[in-house]
Parts: sequence; structure tokens; C-alpha cells
Amino acid sequence: MKALIFIILGVFFVVPQYLHAQSYTFTEGTIPVDWFGQKTYFEIDTDQQLHLNAPSGTKDAHVAWPFSGKENCVWEFFLRYDFAASTTNYASFYLCSEQEDFAAATNRSYYLKMGGATGSADKIELIYQDGSAKTTVLESRAGIMGASTVAIRVRVNRSNSGSWKLYTDESTGSNFTKEAEGAHIAPYTFSYSGIRCIYSSTRKDKMYFDDIRIYEPFALTGYSISGERSIILSFSKEIKMPASMIEMMIEDIYTVFVHEKQIEITVSKDIQPGTYVISAHTLSSVDGDTLLDSMIKVIKQPTYYTGQIRFTEWMSDPSPSYGLPEIEWIELFNTSAVPVDLFAFTLSDPSAGIKLPQYLLAPDAAVIVCASDGCKLFDNDNCIEVPSLPNLSNTADSLFLYAHDTLLIDYIHYALTDMPDDYRKNGGYSIVRVQLPAACILTQQLSFSDEQTGGSPGRVNQFMKPASFSIPVKAEYVNEKQLRLELPVMAWAQSNGFQPGEIIASVQIIPSKFCTGISLLLNTDIEEGDAFTIQIDSMETCLHYPVYLGKSVEVIRPKSIEKGEVFINEILYNAVSGSVDFMELFNTTDAYIDLKNTHYVNAMQGGTIQHFAITESLAIAPHGYVALTADTTVLIQQYMSAVRENCLERSNFLSFSDDGGEMFFLNSSSDTLDYIEYGDRFQNPLNRKDEGISLEKIRSHDAAFTASNWTSSAVGATPGYQNSQTLGSELLSSNIFYCNPCHATVNLNGNNDYVHLHLNPMVEGAFASVSIYTITGELVDKLCVNQLLGTSNTFNWYGQQQSSAPLPDGIYVAVAEWWSPAGDTHTEKIAISTSQY
Repeated sequence: MKALIFIILGVFFVVPQYLHAQSYTFTEGTIPVDWFGQKTYFEIDTDQQLHLNAPSGTKDAHVAWPFSGKENCVWEFFLRYDFAASTTNYASFYLCSEQEDFAAATNRSYYLKMGGATGSADKIELIYQDGSAKTTVLESRAGIMGASTVAIRVRVNRSNSGSWKLYTDESTGSNFTKEAEGAHIAPYTFSYSGIRCIYSSTRKDKMYFDDIRIYEPFALTGYSISGERSIILSFSKEIKMPASMIEMMIEDIYTVFVHEKQIEITVSKDIQPGTYVISAHTLSSVDGDTLLDSMIKVIKQPTYYTGQIRFTEWMSDPSPSYGLPEIEWIELFNTSAVPVDLFAFTLSDPSAGIKLPQYLLAPDAAVIVCASDGCKLFDNDNCIEVPSLPNLSNTADSLFLYAHDTLLIDYIHYALTDMPDDYRKNGGYSIVRVQLPAACILTQQLSFSDEQTGGSPGRVNQFMKPASFSIPVKAEYVNEKQLRLELPVMAWAQSNGFQPGEIIASVQIIPSKFCTGISLLLNTDIEEGDAFTIQIDSMETCLHYPVYLGKSVEVIRPKSIEKGEVFINEILYNAVSGSVDFMELFNTTDAYIDLKNTHYVNAMQGGTIQHFAITESLAIAPHGYVALTADTTVLIQQYMSAVRENCLERSNFLSFSDDGGEMFFLNSSSDTLDYIEYGDRFQNPLNRKDEGISLEKIRSHDAAFTASNWTSSAVGATPGYQNSQTLGSELLSSNIFYCNPCHATVNLNGNNDYVHLHLNPMVEGAFASVSIYTITGELVDKLCVNQLLGTSNTFNWYGQQQSSAPLPDGIYVAVAEWWSPAGDTHTEKIAISTSQY
């Protein structure tokens, strides 16, 4: 459908600029003073034309003048030969040239060769010269320059897109007809125009030139698509108002606004990729000239962005089969709202890539990609084949998806060591993406397929949900005045969220293939052992959408470790079957300490020695804990008091002997930072278990190892957390047995649902029983019986009987009985209460 819309005057933002034409008509009878070259070989004759009048004995003459044309440019001139052109007698009009000397060996230029052949072969050629290399951009019909005498007027148009058009008028008027067109663009600056004549002795005064004009035409200088519904056309001159009508060939309602040199066309629907034609036959400039080309083509290329197409499922180990074909395959999913042609995409692993075939992937749809002859093995129509699929490793690999081989669309890395530890690791089950990251983000959550057949190729996983815009931020210290942040998101390269100020001196955005880097230069040094906190408020993504982050990022500059700063604080050597050993370190200082290049030597009973080293930078926080183990998942599942962020997994970590041994903690120079012994002889003699109970250091700041400073954990183990048996920690109350809060509401509404009973015996190795009674002395509940205590302990009572049956509202009595290893016994009672509300 075509629609005629009147152009409406609107408000826009361009400051008009004008190009003054270069015009040489020679009416003053002299050659311009700003010309260069062999001006004495030319004269202005009585007809006020530039006339070649070269001296005898010469065969080459040229004149040049400054060229000030723009990318959109028109050249016009008149030429007359009083002879038939030949290979030794012709002229060249240099439209634009790098050098004044057109024949220089290194010169670059565009020029019109006017004849230079013989008879019917003589024509006009537009040639691009780059040193000795020459390229013909366009040429006229043969014979146009082949008469015995020639008089012709010539026009050449060049657009900023590299389009060239040649027009001629053999009647020497201004009724130009198009001879030819071509395309060529050279990224160089040209400073001169001019004329060069090649002649014999009998033709040294037979060439004439006149009406030389170089000017900027009224032409389209460019266009852009703003947002999704506006086309902005920019012209070389100010548009004459009131403007005439224009036509846009589009099946949509649109409006048009004009201001000075720009036209904005706004449509009511999103502009889809494609070619749009705009007709402006009667549009004119304030100078009165109409467009050189009134049919304007606007091309919207497909838009590609990170996250538009996602890897959602892939089969890297198809054997044994549980119902799916025993071949490798990859599933791609279109997250966008428009169809996407996969022809522009390349699928690769770290070593090789393969271009995808043409396939229009619908929005919210998936497609299977497999090797040749693979699609016939599936019951899906949405399947495409490539000559060879990148080989998917069974154990670990990476996959990349690029648009036009340069823009990273998606990236995933999978490793079986990071996957659920079950039978699906043995093959036959695909790996699926649990969540789809938001657009522009390169993060992943992976698992094995739950399908009984081993996967769901080509079917959208209904349990796969889009993730919110939440990204991890990696921060690193570069030097004392520079920090670097890495965000796994393709962001627009701007730094509005990081304004220089009292602390930050400057900000530099450094986009890379997999992330957006932010380099911050500081006004003040970060001291060794200190940390620097940065608040990231918001950012603009690759789709130019602002998103709120609200991230606080801590950048640490740890100091090198010294003696007396970090000690071994806890060790589990007798893990229960299926669990793992661990060793905990404690930082006694107020500084961040780097554990890089520290060594751990385990000398076990029987003479076996194990060695482990931390080779990467690993900071332990002030008064913080780090628990090292071979499997954090198993450790955290075993001990509820474990602090996940303080438990670090190292697959090659030490395995301690159940029979005991010695641990040496060394620096890079093999100096001993700490030493302990471990084994059952250090456990509490009243401990009834012989497995799964760690040894805890009682006074964590003590440097020297003493047997009396180690005992059994009261809660099994506390990896990454303060020891249950530690002394020196501040207690919540000076009372040994107290409650806070002392009242519980039993309606389970989430407020005051339980009573906290605190028992702090102030001695290590104590045992206790805590019970609840009615005021008449009837036993209601037993919270613990003969339990090994730490120095600080808390018990929760939910206001119910031991059988979980409800109790009437009222007052109850909590009784604590405890005894120390020395045989001292103690009993205390406190009143507590319950109610429905």
C-alpha cells in the first residue's frame, strides 16, 4: 500500500552548513592565481575558454587547483577537441587527487580519461589510480569520443556511499543523459582537482576547456533508524519550506516531520528488517535544486545482539541411548520477538567453526543442529544439518555462537565435574540450560535433562524460565591506584554510572568478547591488606536499555602472609563414610592476607607424606575463616553450621589419616607458619563418636601448638565459621543460662515462633541436658540430653510438646543441667511462656 503524507514542520536538532561551489568560467581572461602546475602551457583565449597552448617539444601538460568537495559531490565541465582523439592525444579530467602532480608514482586519484583510444573505441572512462594500479569504475558507450572533432559537456555525480554516475550532453547544453554508473570508495583524503593533457606536436594547441563547476548537490547524505519506529533522512542542504509531498512504500500509517536538513518519518509499528523505498520527486532545497536521485532506498539490516539466540540443550555423550539417536546434537532457541535467519550465524568450539544454513527461526522456537544425515533420525521437522558438527567432548567443552563471525551471540562452558553427581554422568542424557539469562548477559545454570528418553531435542523446555537481570561482578586489584571490574554482560560503552570524584580519578570502559571491563584510576592509594568498595547503581545494556544493578563490589589488595598472622584453626581427619576431610585457617589480623604460594604438608602415621599448595591469589578476610576441602558440596551437606562462601574446593586437597598425623603450614620459603598434631588422643574423652567430629582450636590466637588447646567440636564441625569450643569470644549475656526472647507464639505466623535458650558454661568440654516442664513439674520436652557443649550454645523451643502436640497458653519452666570435665555439676531454671498471639 502506498500512502501520500504531507510533510509537517517539526522541531529537530541540526545546524545547517553550506558548501560554496567552485566555479571557473574564465570570464576575467586570466588563469586563477590559486592554480598550480604548468600554467604557462595554457592561456585564456578570445572565447574566454581555457586553451592548451603548449610550447614546442613538450607532450604533457597539467594544471591543478585546490579541491574542497565533500563526499556528495558533482563535477561539470565543457571539453572540445579540434582533432580525433588517439592514444597519444587526449585529456584527463582529475576529479580528485591526493597530489598536485597527477603523474607521481605514489599518487592516488579518480580521473576521467576522455578518449585515448581510436575511432569507434574512444569512450569516457572513470579510473581510480593507486600508484601504478588502476581500476576502471565505469565507462561510457564506445564511440562517444570518436568523432573527427569533439565538443561535449560532462557531469559526474558521487554519493557518500561510493556510487558514481556519469552524464553527458553532446549538444554542449545542460540536457544531460546518464551514460553509466559504478561503485567504488577509497578511504583517503583528496586535496586537488585538475586537467592533464597528452599531445603530439600537431595537437599542442587543439584542446579547450570551460564552465568547470564543482559543487555539493542536493542529495541524501545518510539515514538512520532511531529506536524501532523512526527513519531519519539527512540531506546535504536545507529543505525548502513548505515542503512538497513524499511517498513511502510501506503498509503502515506514518507521519513526517521536517526541520532544516533532516526529515523524520515515524511509523506506527516496529520497522522490520528489509528495504524501504521513499519517493521525493518534488523535494527541493532552499537553493532551488531538486534531488539528484529522488528514489531513496532505506535498508534496515537484521539486528543481532548477545542473547538473541541461546544454546538451550546439547547432547555431548549420546551413548548409551535411552531412546534418542546416538549422535551429538545442539539445540538453539530464539529468545527475541522477531524471526531470525540463522544464515548469518557461525557455530564453533575452541578449535573449529561451521556456518549455519539458511533457516528462519521463529520467536520462542527451537531448532536442532546436527551433522549430515542426522535429521532423519529425529521425529522433528525443526532440524537443520551442517557438514560436520563441532566435536563435543564428553567431559568438558565450550560452545560459541557468532553473528557475521564477529559478534558473540552466546557462549556456554560445560564440565561434568560441575554437574549433578548421578548416573546421568555416564552418558545418554543431554545437558540443559536451567534458566535463560536476560539479554546481553553471558551466564549459565546447567543440569542434566530429566526426560526419561535422555533429552527433549527441538522442544522448548517448559521448566526453563527467563532469569532476572542479575549478574556477578568480578573485581581485581591491578596496582595501588588502579582497579578493574569485569561484568559478564555486553554493555553499551559508556561510563555515566562512574563519575570522577574525590576517590575515582577517571573511568575507562573496555569492551571485550565475553564481558565488559571497567578500569578505574584512583586519586588515593589502596593500602596493602585493605579493601575498596564500589557501588554500581545501573548500566546500559547492549540493547541500550538502562537496568538497575545496585551492586556493591569489594576490591581487595591483600598483603603477603607473615608469621603469626594466620593459623590452622580446625581439622577434620575422621570423616564419616561418604563425607570429606577439611582444614580450616583463621586470620588473626585486621588485614586481608594473601594465601598465594603457601604450602601444606601432611605427615601421616606410617611415614606417608602429602603435599598441597595454593598457587593462585586467595585472600582471607580480617578475622575471617577459610576451610579447604576436596568437595564443598558434600562438606556443606554434612555440616549445617558450615559457611558456604568460606569453604573452598580444591580437588587435589589433602586426605588426612584416621590414625592421626602432623600438619605443617609453610610459606614460599619453606618457613613454618604453623604446626599442629591431630588424632584421637586430642578428642574429648567423653565424646561417644569416633567419626565425623573435628578437632577445634580453643584459643584461636595462640601461636604455639599445645594439646590442651585442642578438643572435639560440640556440633560435629564448623567449617568456615567460629569454632564451637573457642574462648575469648564476646557472649550475649553475662548469665550462664538465659532466654532471649522468652515468649513464643504458637500460631506459626513467622513472628516470635520460638524461645531462644542460651547456655554458656564458660568452660570447654562441658556436657548438658536441657528440658521444659509445666509449673506443676510435668515434663513437656527434652531439647538435648547429655550433649557435648561449646562455650556458647543456643537451643530453640517452639512452644510444643516433644510429640509436636500443641500446649495450652501459659507459663513453663526451662531447666538446664550441665557438668564440667572436672566433675562440677550445675542446675539453673528460668521461666518462659507461650500464647496463640
